[in-house]
Amino acid sequence: MKNCKSILSRLVCVVLAAIAATACMTVSASAAEPVAVNESIVMPRLNNGALVSRDFYIDSNGEANVFVQAVGSVGLTTGITIEIQLQRKGLLWWSDVDGGYWYESFSGTNGLVSDSIQLEKTGKYRAVITVTVSGTGGADDVIEDTLTYEY
Repeated sequence: MKNCKSILSRLVCVVLAAIAATACMTVSASAAEPVAVNESIVMPRLNNGALVSRDFYIDSNGEANVFVQAVGSVGLTTGITIEIQLQRKGLLWWSDVDGGYWYESFSGTNGLVSDSIQLEKTGKYRAVITVTVSGTGGADDVIEDTLTYEY
């Protein structure tokens, strides 16, 4: 009985040590990359400087709502394009939702797309978001993200 307690005690210590090590690695990896407020996309170093915020949800009546805003840097950002494709998960793959595509092009430092669509079916949906930022800092920055929501 004493031997079982000793083995169990060692096993618990090993598991706790592994969890603590994993948590430390996760914290140090995420601390290296800046994150914008309000669930914004994790931002790598960009040539043309922009902060992108986004949201996607489906309300209880089946209306899908999508919001994407990009704010660039004055003197650096010259244009922003925002592309959003709404898709529904089928049995094996994702299919585009009719009327669920938005594309806007903006000159200057700010861009905003906020739109909605009434869904015909329940299921798992996603918004595939692509933001392209042009400017004087070099090649265009392409920021991609996918948000999912189940209705």
